[in-house]
Amino acid sequence: MRLKTLLLAPALLAFSGLTAVPALAQKAAIPGGLVHEAEFQRLWSQNGDRWAEEDKEIQAKLAELEAKFGKKPNIIHILWDDMRYGAVGHRLLTDISGYEAPNLEQMAEQGMSFTRMYTEPSCTPTRVAAATGRLAVRSGMVFPIFPIHRMGLPASEVTIAEVVDDTYHTGFFEKAHFGDQEEGYVTNQGWDEAIFSLYNQFAGQAFNGGAEDQGYSVAYSPDGYDKKYFFDDTFRPLEWMWTVEGTEGGDHREFSTPKSPEDYIEANARMWERTKEFVTKHADSDKPFMLQWWPNLYEVADQDANRPFSTQHATSTAESIKKMDAKIGELFALLEDLGIAENTLVIAMADNGPMEPIHPETGQNGFFRGGKNDVTEGGIRVPAFAKWPGVIEPGSVAGDIIHVSDLFNTFARITGRYDQIPTD
Repeated sequence: MRLKTLLLAPALLAFSGLTAVPALAQKAAIPGGLVHEAEFQRLWSQNGDRWAEEDKEIQAKLAELEAKFGKKPNIIHILWDDMRYGAVGHRLLTDISGYEAPNLEQMAEQGMSFTRMYTEPSCTPTRVAAATGRLAVRSGMVFPIFPIHRMGLPASEVTIAEVVDDTYHTGFFEKAHFGDQEEGYVTNQGWDEAIFSLYNQFAGQAFNGGAEDQGYSVAYSPDGYDKKYFFDDTFRPLEWMWTVEGTEGGDHREFSTPKSPEDYIEANARMWERTKEFVTKHADSDKPFMLQWWPNLYEVADQDANRPFSTQHATSTAESIKKMDAKIGELFALLEDLGIAENTLVIAMADNGPMEPIHPETGQNGFFRGGKNDVTEGGIRVPAFAKWPGVIEPGSVAGDIIHVSDLFNTFARITGRYDQIPTD
């Protein structure tokens, strides 16, 4: 859980699951005071001195960048849904998958590919791990949250937005999936401004009469309920919110609860525009920004919206990936136009493996066994890429084992807030 190597540009930026801890038998003492298991202590005793020297190089490079740009680096984390390792990013593999994502391919060429990026096996746990730097089991957020669960991210959790605090402008747009308790709203968890979904994208598409009319869901309306054995009339989410808009310390309001698949697509389009507005608004600020853009992939309920298919895979999933990739290209172009590309780290990755039961939409796995909700490689090993012009060496590859929670400490180091990480 620390930034392992950051050499002078052109450079290789690598992330590792090895976190700085107090010295025991080892010579080098690294600040942080984090508590770790015996296995890590054994590795630290063998490698601590070397890692301490690497930390000095990291700090020197970060200081050089801050002197050049007058502020610490911006950070953008892109996290999308349900994709197997190898599905995007490299032409030899995408020719097999049938997906088209040229901007992610360019990101890999101009930046870094991670060959062993691991996540949790489903949406909510991965997103909680990314936000808190902790395994989701510690907060109880271990499965995808839906309205029936009536639960959310506990207020006691410390997010990366709370770690960077007022030293950064923080924004969160689209899919949070932290549940529906107000204490778990991202703007109550440290983010300055946000438009965020309480549940996943399938709730946004399927929990409405319009989706039922199109055959995407069944028995949503009361006349479709069981006639003999139905005892719980609160089971179906007839009164709920999908997305909320708010600011830290301010009011919250319902942003969108789609009544049809078309409403869902329109809401995503509005959230994307607000994402770009956030970047533009803070580009020239004295403070850097940190943006979590976790898009609501996929748009599959309205099949007509994806026709005619333009990808070799010929599914709504593939069309959604192509549309998201176009937005990623638009985002990189915006960073260039604003003159902040060289001071912005962008990380893009999937949150878990594909949903095998809905093959062929997301069910092609290829390399590894399993998919979403499995703890096999197919469920938790995902495509991931990083780009930081002048810092990450183009075309580099990181083979280290990395978990999504490791990004928490990496972001804390880059933002100069490592000493604010909770020590438990």
